[in-house]
Amino acid sequence: MKEDELCELLLRGADEVRRYMAPLDEPARRAIAPAVAEFTRPSRSDHLRSELRAALAVAQAGTLPSAALADALRRDVWSWYREDGSVLGPPRGEPREGWPVVGAVLDRRPPWLPDLVQRLAEHVAWRGYDGIPVDVVEAIRRAAGLPRPTGAAYLTGVVAHIGGSPGTDLPRLLREDDELRGLLPEMLATGDVGTLMSWRQTVHELDGHGGVSTRPALREQTWPGAVALLVAEGALDRDHLVGAALDALLQGGTRGHVGGVLAVHEALGPTTEDAVRHLGAYVALVADGPGTAASVALRLLREADDAGRVDLATALDVARAALSRPEKGMATATLTWLQRLARRSPDRVDDVAVAAGVALQHERRDVQENALAALAKLVPRCRADTVRQLREAAEDTAPVLQARVAEVLGVPDDGPGLAAPAAPADAGGLPGDLAVEADLVAPVRDLRDLVEAAAEHVETHDPLAGERVLDALSRFAAADREGVRTALRPLRRRLGYESAPWRPAGFEWDRSERGPVERLLREVLTPAEAAGRGHIAEGLWGWAPPGGIDGCTGARVLELGALIKGAVSGALLASPTRVTGAVDPGAALDRLRAWADRGLDPGPLDLQQLWLRLPPGSDGLAQDLRAVGSAASQWLAVAVEHGRPVIEVVPATVRRRCHPWSTHPGESGCGDAPVADVLRPGAGAPELLARAGTVTVGSRSGGHATTLPGRVGDVGSYWERDGLARPLELLLALPQHRDVVAAHLVVRLLETTAVGVPGVTQTLPLLPLAGGPTGVGTALAIGWSAAAADAEVATASADAIRGFARAGGLDGDAAGATIGGLLAWPTVSPVRVARTLTDAARADPAAQRLVWQIVAAALPALISSGRRGTLDLVVLAADLAQQTGARGAIDGLDQIAGTGRTRLATEARRLREILGRA
Repeated sequence: MKEDELCELLLRGADEVRRYMAPLDEPARRAIAPAVAEFTRPSRSDHLRSELRAALAVAQAGTLPSAALADALRRDVWSWYREDGSVLGPPRGEPREGWPVVGAVLDRRPPWLPDLVQRLAEHVAWRGYDGIPVDVVEAIRRAAGLPRPTGAAYLTGVVAHIGGSPGTDLPRLLREDDELRGLLPEMLATGDVGTLMSWRQTVHELDGHGGVSTRPALREQTWPGAVALLVAEGALDRDHLVGAALDALLQGGTRGHVGGVLAVHEALGPTTEDAVRHLGAYVALVADGPGTAASVALRLLREADDAGRVDLATALDVARAALSRPEKGMATATLTWLQRLARRSPDRVDDVAVAAGVALQHERRDVQENALAALAKLVPRCRADTVRQLREAAEDTAPVLQARVAEVLGVPDDGPGLAAPAAPADAGGLPGDLAVEADLVAPVRDLRDLVEAAAEHVETHDPLAGERVLDALSRFAAADREGVRTALRPLRRRLGYESAPWRPAGFEWDRSERGPVERLLREVLTPAEAAGRGHIAEGLWGWAPPGGIDGCTGARVLELGALIKGAVSGALLASPTRVTGAVDPGAALDRLRAWADRGLDPGPLDLQQLWLRLPPGSDGLAQDLRAVGSAASQWLAVAVEHGRPVIEVVPATVRRRCHPWSTHPGESGCGDAPVADVLRPGAGAPELLARAGTVTVGSRSGGHATTLPGRVGDVGSYWERDGLARPLELLLALPQHRDVVAAHLVVRLLETTAVGVPGVTQTLPLLPLAGGPTGVGTALAIGWSAAAADAEVATASADAIRGFARAGGLDGDAAGATIGGLLAWPTVSPVRVARTLTDAARADPAAQRLVWQIVAAALPALISSGRRGTLDLVVLAADLAQQTGARGAIDGLDQIAGTGRTRLATEARRLREILGRA
């Protein structure tokens, strides 16, 4: 069949195609298959209307073999849908065998029909247009008399189909379909089936006024109710289903899935006998299962123990596992249970007390208080070695409870709290936990290192790996272009390689947007004889770097590309020697001497970037630079003498939009959020600094800080293209201006709604290692990240505080005053900030002193605002004041200390008493 004949046939519709195919034998079908396969190519079929796609699917079903047919139908999912999104099937009420595609397959009755059903079942859709409708698989399977598939995709699709068909009588369906009933255990352990089972919990009905009303579904029409009904009828094996539900709960999953499976488990009515029969599963569920399921398992095990069906050793194992979990309810119930165990087995009171001692290390203070109350009844009957063991466990108890610990266990009041030995400093004088991050950046030694660095950059877009690649290309590409090209050949496909035999080089690059380093790698990989011919050499030439930080790297890459093209090689002057992007003065001198000895001049942008990366205050550096004698070293000597360029960071505000669905600080409310405004560098700034200065948060006009909506969109646009790299790239460009970097991190925290806040978690802990003064930008970056709901962001804030505590450079009083103003903003949670600051101060005396300064300076503004959550910061302040020996007064403390017998007033009086000691 020719192509025009096939087109004419397809235009007649799916039914006509089926009628044409029906009388053909297999040799005739195989003769048509090449034309159908050619028409099926994505470039040909992607733009067809839905009806033409359906006709093409019938032609595929009538001509292609099993594997090719399954692959074609899977890829062309739009074959099943009309333009309005409805399914292209037979009319409502008619059998599914009337589906044209199904009929075309059944007309052939091929021997590979079971294989086709299995292949199609692996790609069943259960939402949207993400696969093949389950109706298709079911129609072919039933007509051919084949058993149900057991794959996860198929089972998920079946449950979703039943859940989306409220008219289906679920108990009747399960009674009549033995295979479906037998697959229930496999369904429970599949994907997100628990969520899909909950679809039948509610019935949606028209209310007669054009609206839709909802009501709870009948119990027996829900999955839990139907399962319980069939168990009662004896159609399902209850014990087998209980075990299957436990296995599914142990696998975990989304909250909806766990809730749906747990509802089935509860509908089965688990008893003490079930807890004994499945003892191992229930114990594992308490230790590692989801919170709701673990609570149910703990309740059943306690009931089994009360019935005398669980031995004491197992009960204590369960108690220790429950007390190690974060849930307060489980911990409270377990402590009560342990007291019953101690009364029932007085000869094992020591073992019971040790198990209760696990709660002394619980993350919640109220659980620790309950544990001390329980231990107060047990300790008088315990041996001395047991009490010593409990004292060791109490070392991590909250400092505010140390007096109670001393009363119960005999621990002195000045026992361990937040304080702990400081981490040792490394040979370079940097904090121990920052030593790894402060290591020198290893240069690329050979072509093997170059390939590894290039692969890392292409995969992760790590800007530091990109800097190492640029330095290696600067040294190797001009001297050994063919060797570099051969070494980098394995990366061609990852850089956009496409086979093109008609091109001189045999390949071409795709037209996708690439970063500047990838563009330079493309240029190096393109043979010289193919350069400039069409878009095969689409890399550098004819490309203009954008503004902002992208422009900084892009302009340097264009400069490096020109040097490589001119066969000029040499180490890049600005190649970082530290992970912050800084360059050691000694390394800079060695590189300048190497260029001068060869009588060559480095690139001017490379020289400017070196100036921005040199640490300030290097004694004698200007004199050493003049001794080199080159024009580049003379320029740099003058720049070093004039000092670091100034980029001013000032307080500002921005009108926030309402995003109540966000989990990040500042996104859930409206108002003027505190931010930092970065001013453009003054006239006469070097070209590279001017480029970096265009990445500003806002601008100043007439002495008034402008708000951010216009500029924030620009900043967000280039950060979002490569979220992980952009903040790090800014730090590498301006490693001696950390307050500027921090100001941009504030915008990143405010503008993103993606969990994890890309780039912040990598950049924030590096600020203590960077250079330059800190100010409002750094304080706000620490404050906003400390208030983040995302645990990784809050941890990065705590790491930054610990780094500043050991390396210095952060004014705690000024930072605290700024954070105090931030805490007065309604959507910033003081509870989260207190939690992050507590984490930062833990086991580090230096960090305790810095955190005390921050909290003491932040409290007055928070107290005056009258916000909820003040208690947590007051408690932290009291603990830190006791540990650091702080004295003095805090404005507004008397105001809340005399307000009665509330917990806030009690803690405020405790803090006032500690600060007032002579």
